[in-house]
Amino acid sequence: MIRISDILAELAGSNTASLPAEVVAQVPILRDAVVTQWEQASGLLWTARTDYQEVISNLGSGHSTTIWLSLRPVSEVTLVEQRDWYRSGPAYVELDEDDYAVDGHTIEKVDGCPWMGHVRVTYTGGYDEDTCPADVRLALLKQVSFLLARNSSEKIALASHASRGGGGSAQYLPADYHPLFKAALIAPGRKA
Repeated sequence: MIRISDILAELAGSNTASLPAEVVAQVPILRDAVVTQWEQASGLLWTARTDYQEVISNLGSGHSTTIWLSLRPVSEVTLVEQRDWYRSGPAYVELDEDDYAVDGHTIEKVDGCPWMGHVRVTYTGGYDEDTCPADVRLALLKQVSFLLARNSSEKIALASHASRGGGGSAQYLPADYHPLFKAALIAPGRKA
């Protein structure tokens, strides 16, 4: 979702040659860690995947005609299969494209009947370096910089806690997220 070259530019400005080799070596690892951190914190899959297979088994009490897919945005649905123990037993049965409609990141049954059993969807979606929303890209870049600074000898804290009883003492708590990372996470539609 973010390019290594963008991270290096964020860290060093226009002079990426000035970065120490040990920092440059950490960048791919931190990029992957930050994207994983984003997906875990949001509860959604974001990184682009091709032919991703998702099995939806928690279909409620059989009253829902809509399935919400985890990977967003959805660019193509290639296969929808349903396993209904009462009708087809343990085998998945492929549905015709006329049986469902894809709308954004949802799949709707067109006949109005609820989804039953388990549904397996094969699809392509997610964000890559070119399609990631600008605020998310910036938040990820800032989070990589933040983690590098937090793990260096320059300790930083973005949260503090004043103790009761006067004396004016404060305890600085290390923060887990850069403020822009947190702000982008709580934006509408960013969490499951």
